[in-house]
Amino acid sequence: MTLYSDTSPRNSALASCYEFRMTRAAEILEAALQLSDAEREQLVEALAVSLYGKDLGEEWEVEIQDRVSDLDAGRVAAVPGQAVFKRLEQRLGGR
Repeated sequence: MTLYSDTSPRNSALASCYEFRMTRAAEILEAALQLSDAEREQLVEALAVSLYGKDLGEEWEVEIQDRVSDLDAGRVAAVPGQAVFKRLEQRLGGR
């Protein structure tokens, strides 16, 4: 994964740090996708509270439940976290 064209020691360190964080986030996402519906809902709620200091509200609760139902019914397929981050890197890599 190439993040910077500048290969100075400082930028190499930044790239390594970024790659570590993205790899770790991908691993966490993949693990989270293996949780039960109820556990994923609790995780999303806890993350929202940690980011925004409040729960997501009823509209997001319904959206989350709909998305989980779509996954469980096979109407959509889960994408491994690593694939998501790779696509993001490809799209944003030049910016």
